[in-house]
Amino acid sequence: MKKYIIAIFLLLPVYVNAQTPGTLDSLKTLLETVYKNDQEPRIELEKLIKQYGRNSAQVTAAWPGVAHLDSINLGIVKSVIDKYGWLSSRQTSPNANSALFLTIQHANLKVQVKYLPVLKAAIAGGKADPQDYALLSDRVNMFQNHYQV
Repeated sequence: MKKYIIAIFLLLPVYVNAQTPGTLDSLKTLLETVYKNDQEPRIELEKLIKQYGRNSAQVTAAWPGVAHLDSINLGIVKSVIDKYGWLSSRQTSPNANSALFLTIQHANLKVQVKYLPVLKAAIAGGKADPQDYALLSDRVNMFQNHYQV
């Protein structure tokens, strides 16, 4: 887990100083790190689940590390979206674009509700995958005890 956090903190100065023509390249690098930091721990969790079971002590012990990385990722993604809007795959990369969605998808309900209309607008602008909106919308509906679409 430390290597993930170190990678993010090494890239934060790039993001903070991203007022140059290389802004999108810097954001691409930052968001690809967010993607990696979102997915790698979950892949490890799946391995633990297969080996020990979903409710095992090993899986339970791994979740706080995932939640910590999710918190760091969320701070970065919120800053990027709030400053630059929803960046498309063409502007960055497929993984960088996925990092935006996955981070919001893994956030709490309040964050999901806040960014759901932003994601919908991004779809209208060709910057996001409609399937991402469907998944997030269904998740929000489920948590609000509404029917999934």
